[in-house]
Amino acid sequence: MKVQFLEGLKKAESGLEEAKKPHGKVFQRENKSTPWQRAKAVMERSRAEGKVSSALVISYAYKEFMAGVETMRLLKTETAPDGRKRWVGKPAAIVELTNGLIRDLRAFHLDHKDWFSQYNSQGQLP
Repeated sequence: MKVQFLEGLKKAESGLEEAKKPHGKVFQRENKSTPWQRAKAVMERSRAEGKVSSALVISYAYKEFMAGVETMRLLKTETAPDGRKRWVGKPAAIVELTNGLIRDLRAFHLDHKDWFSQYNSQGQLP
């Protein structure tokens, strides 16, 4: 009986350790070379050479997308004096995010761990 208990305990502890490991793929750029960073470098070179570049598109897309991310971060919930929950902030994050993504999908990235919960909060706004 002691052997069964120890085997069960070992299996349970193993399961706990496994649950602590991240599941799914997490991508991180080691060289910090994102599409918008490369576009910025191309734009600087093009400006110096007096040329026009399509890198402007990804640069604007990134700016619009990040405006949406900042708007998401500003949305907060608070309790009104009457006890009801209310949202405080700007409800335009989805518009800004979408505008950036329509311009260029390469602007999409998750820059903080609460990204999805903040995005979902925007979707709950009346």
